[in-house]
Amino acid sequence: MLTALAAVLAMIPLTRSAFFGPMAVAIMGGLIVATVLTLLFLPALYAAWFRVRRDDARAAGQDNAPQLAPTAGGD
Repeated sequence: MLTALAAVLAMIPLTRSAFFGPMAVAIMGGLIVATVLTLLFLPALYAAWFRVRRDDARAAGQDNAPQLAPTAGGD
């Protein structure tokens, strides 16, 4: 997200150019749309496709925690 934001902010000075302006606006728009799709739409699509529920996600996070083996030192 920070990389996309840095790229969008770096394109702002190019928007005033007659030659590079439209390209900069297109790159900025594409980066913003792609970032939103990746962060919001794709996880929602995954959850809908595989029927992930909030209860299942919470239980999976708690039940799959790695268990530490006891040490031989007795500390």
